[in-house]
Amino acid sequence: MGQHRKTLLINSTGWADRAISAVRKAQEGEVAYDIGSVSELKRVLQNLIFSGHTFDNAVFSTHGNSGVIFFDDEQLAYWQLYKHFFYDVDYSALFPRRNARILFNGCNVADGVDGWKFLVAAARCFLTQISGTAIGWTSKGFQAPFGLRDGHVIHFWGDARAVMVLKGNAFRFYEDWKLIESRGVPQAPSGLNVMFQH
Repeated sequence: MGQHRKTLLINSTGWADRAISAVRKAQEGEVAYDIGSVSELKRVLQNLIFSGHTFDNAVFSTHGNSGVIFFDDEQLAYWQLYKHFFYDVDYSALFPRRNARILFNGCNVADGVDGWKFLVAAARCFLTQISGTAIGWTSKGFQAPFGLRDGHVIHFWGDARAVMVLKGNAFRFYEDWKLIESRGVPQAPSGLNVMFQH
């Protein structure tokens, strides 16, 4: 039967990601999977759902680009999130607790309008049961697998962007941890056509 754990770690098996996944193993309260394709990701996540596992957070350690993450050489763009993770299974069952967070640690994942679209798609696909936040970076990171406990990618510049999904599938948008607003009213970034809650 399933159990609740703090963090789900998803590591790409791409050649440049192997150094990170080799040291980013599960600590207490975590579970880690090395993933080489989108179909493998779907299979692993569905198995976790069907066995009743739940998590507070997830970290996706992959390569990235604006609005895209990579598993080995296979891309998963914002529009593909909907295709693979929105219609067939309720993936938000993995993150049933309030304030769940999913971090996409790949370079530039949240950059530009496509980056915002990726974070919105991730929030819609994985965090709609109660509420939660999808987070990504607008910068290139540096791999630092040795000498650090977890093998993190370190981002020295750029902004952290976040999309918080609220009850009713409404959103709030954050840039560099600050709510995007105008005169005290939450706003969507320009170029996005999504609902947001005042």
